[in-house]
Amino acid sequence: MQMQSSVAPDLTLFENREAMEPATHIEILPQPSVRKIREKTKMPVLLLARCAAALAILVFVMLSFNRLWTANTRSERLRIEYNQLVREGEALLQKNTGSINLREIERIAREEYGMITPMQEQIVYVSMNGQDRAEVFDKPGWLEQLWSGIAGIFGA
Repeated sequence: MQMQSSVAPDLTLFENREAMEPATHIEILPQPSVRKIREKTKMPVLLLARCAAALAILVFVMLSFNRLWTANTRSERLRIEYNQLVREGEALLQKNTGSINLREIERIAREEYGMITPMQEQIVYVSMNGQDRAEVFDKPGWLEQLWSGIAGIFGA
């Protein structure tokens, strides 16, 4: 049974084709070698390795920078604290130096502790090698005290 359709096949293309020779040999297309496949897969692996190395170096540099920044900040805080302590020490030294009154110290030594100024004959200078110097005070006997008291009364 034949079917009839309104569309007729165009057989002219089939009839006008060139006659093909029978295949006498089979042509094998070249297959990519295993080496080429490995080289193609090596490229992304090497790229990933390089990116990982670059990332590791970047992290190392950032951590080093962070430690350096922290050390600089701490150093600056310590420098500020040191300068404040130096200023405070200088202020205390000036306050202490200004508060020493030798006349007041001598008055307290005489009145409260019964000290007296040594007489000239009581002072003995001892020469020592170098820059050191010492003064030796002898306690006067009762006779020397009597004569110095009498001399003090008459203003001699």
